[in-house]
Amino acid sequence: GVFDSVLDGLALKHIQNSIGMHDSDVGRYVAFIRLGVLPAVLLAMGSDLWGRRRFLMITIIGVMLSSVATAFVTTPESFVTAQFFARMFAVAEDFLSIVVLVEELRPELRGWGLGAFGAMGAFGGGMAAVLFAFIDVIPGNWRTLYVLGALPMIWIAWFRRSLPETRTFSAQHAGRRPPRAIDAWRPLIALFRDYPGRLLVLAAIAGPYGFALTTSLFYVSKFLQEAHGFSPAEVAMTYLLPAGIPLMGNFLAGSYSDLIGRRRMLVLGFVIAGPGALLLYTATSSWLAIAGFLLTMFAAMGMDVLIGALGAELFPTSYRATSSAARAIVLALAAAAGLLCESALFPLVGGHAQ
Repeated sequence: GVFDSVLDGLALKHIQNSIGMHDSDVGRYVAFIRLGVLPAVLLAMGSDLWGRRRFLMITIIGVMLSSVATAFVTTPESFVTAQFFARMFAVAEDFLSIVVLVEELRPELRGWGLGAFGAMGAFGGGMAAVLFAFIDVIPGNWRTLYVLGALPMIWIAWFRRSLPETRTFSAQHAGRRPPRAIDAWRPLIALFRDYPGRLLVLAAIAGPYGFALTTSLFYVSKFLQEAHGFSPAEVAMTYLLPAGIPLMGNFLAGSYSDLIGRRRMLVLGFVIAGPGALLLYTATSSWLAIAGFLLTMFAAMGMDVLIGALGAELFPTSYRATSSAARAIVLALAAAAGLLCESALFPLVGGHAQ
């Protein structure tokens, strides 16, 4: 899932040229892809009733098929449709995985575990960058990359067959009657009824993150190629050579938040991310632009872990998958709003960086 989402931004310039997507339409199309999170709510609600394991199987197969379908698109509309479903399954996979970690790890180890989980996702993004370096010489160009990204998912799906249900879920549902489909909506209704204040806090934290940082980071590859003349290989090196700095954000955010609290680490993340993104898109020097990118990635990866942890920890076990879905909805709507604003401002200011 991370591989696909990173590849969208890395190969944006090549995808545009191949399927005829105009610059002024990019924000609008990508905003629609981000809304694939909304149907992912159904998968999350289902996992609160029928178990985490079953839906983790569905999501990995869904991401795999959507990634392969993307390789065969010929129009902007078909690309958006394939990636809409890829986003839906990938986001569901993400927050279900977080729920499993929260339910299986002791509280004092959760921050570290979530940091490690984020680092593994970053590894998938790193692999996308490695393959992108060869995009101009690989037969099939960007289309082949989507097929290659789907291959490891076959292996994951095979081994996931033996994944046990979480102990917390099994204990909570032992002896209960089999759930009905209509029961899936009850956790969502109850969540809004019982915890409106906590949902508001979660939205206040995740909203600005999705609006500003998701939009800013999506255009990095295209910006470096067009404004600073980077080749695909140079863009890949920008992502990979100093990769330890953003990855450190995952581990530091997770580990230190166990010691000093999620709130303080989130505040630090916002303080670092804003100036980083500003430096990235205003620097005239390539080296300063890279420095801004690294600062933004360092903060964003750490904040992603912390927001995911809050989305699970603020609510009891019976609501955790549904509350994680609510977090994902806020992030998706905020990201879509940011991308739509960027698309609307593009013809007025004349460029993505501005």
